[in-house]
Amino acid sequence: MSATATATAPRTTDPGHRADRHPQDRSPSPRQEEGGVALHRVVRSEWTKLRSLRSTWATLGLAALVALGLAAAIGSNLSSGEPDGGFGADPTAAVLAGTGLAALVLGVLGALQVSGEYATGTITASLTAVPARWPVLSAKAVVLVAVVAPLALALSAGSLWIGSLVVDGGLPFSWGAVLGSTGYLTAVALLGLGTAALLRSSAAAITVLVALVFVLPPLLPLLPWGFVETATKYFPSAAGESLSATVAGTAALSDAAAAGTLAAWALVPLLVGGVLLQRRDA
Repeated sequence: MSATATATAPRTTDPGHRADRHPQDRSPSPRQEEGGVALHRVVRSEWTKLRSLRSTWATLGLAALVALGLAAAIGSNLSSGEPDGGFGADPTAAVLAGTGLAALVLGVLGALQVSGEYATGTITASLTAVPARWPVLSAKAVVLVAVVAPLALALSAGSLWIGSLVVDGGLPFSWGAVLGSTGYLTAVALLGLGTAALLRSSAAAITVLVALVFVLPPLLPLLPWGFVETATKYFPSAAGESLSATVAGTAALSDAAAAGTLAAWALVPLLVGGVLLQRRDA
């Protein structure tokens, strides 16, 4: 009996043996800790949230219906008795202008990604699962771009295709205009996401989005100050129109200035929203 006890004693008293460590001493490895909040895992979670909502697909369908329907309507007007159909000297940009209303729909989709969670209270669970917080907003942006950008490209190319069928004599296909329209739609969607991250309210975010994209640009030039009219050129809609222009002299901004303007409208609210997300309570 004593021999058996002596033989087994080292296994039960050796402090270096894994089986004798206290359970609290077994902390997870750095790889395990990082894996719990890895960005790709958060992206997968946000993708599951977005695709599982019926409103997501309804919103995307509405954006497609609005963009393609307006392209057909504008193209028909371009074929009317008026020389330019009432839409200016650039028929390609005129047809793509129909995607502007679809931008509002996509912007609302981006806003609801954040404000919807605040409304239902699920944002608390999201931030609890990801204490660092910034990966949550980053993942939402990645998922939104992955969904919106391909759709925006299809809608922009489809709008020109429909326009070429409706307009007398057809329309020349311009990849530059298509990519410009795609960038505009994607930027407005991100603007909606960033605005919601700042305001945390669906109604407030959508109101600000509508004002920035549709209400203020046509109203500000009516004011008697020259600098206001200049500033209007740097609103998202003016930048999008500049990137979609195919006739020299019709764009308010150069391609580089327009692209930089859209990037600023898309990214600055997201960055500020990310900072506030770190500092504010859920």
